[in-house]
Amino acid sequence: MEAEIEYQFMSFIDRRASKYLGACVVKAKDITEGINQAYKKGINPGGEVAAFGLTEDHFQSQGLELNRLYSKAEMDALGF
Repeated sequence: MEAEIEYQFMSFIDRRASKYLGACVVKAKDITEGINQAYKKGINPGGEVAAFGLTEDHFQSQGLELNRLYSKAEMDALGF
């Protein structure tokens, strides 16, 4: 049985300004729910978003906090 997607890793950019806006992980089954959760939690900085789903095991192995917006410098320091 395939592991179920429980989280979304989301990365935000402002393409017009060529600027990275941050990344976060939220508990959500798909990108739409993820965007809504990030907005509700005040960690959606706007711009365009790219996302991919994470299983519980994959999320735990990343070492990221849930519901926290990370800057580019923080993501670089974590090796992403």
